[in-house]
Amino acid sequence: MQDNDSTIQRFNGSTGRGVRVPANPTAEAIVSRLPDKPLLTARDVADALFLVSTGPVTDAVDDGSIRAVRVGKQYRIAHDEAARWIRSLEASK
Repeated sequence: MQDNDSTIQRFNGSTGRGVRVPANPTAEAIVSRLPDKPLLTARDVADALFLVSTGPVTDAVDDGSIRAVRVGKQYRIAHDEAARWIRSLEASK
């Protein structure tokens, strides 16, 4: 559902609550949503991209698009690496 103010209402399936997100966020707007810490999880990156699942992020790690290390059962992604990957997504549009 798109509103006149260039935002989209997205719904969280588990809670039924809506979240307002920009209709077409720029890479810089998405990068600014990343937590301010040196190492990020796939969930941190997925949240910045307004993704419900971490699947696209872990798939990018698995195919080599994002460099990451595995600590236990979770990937750790350098903040700069996540920002580089997000910017590359915009460039490939």
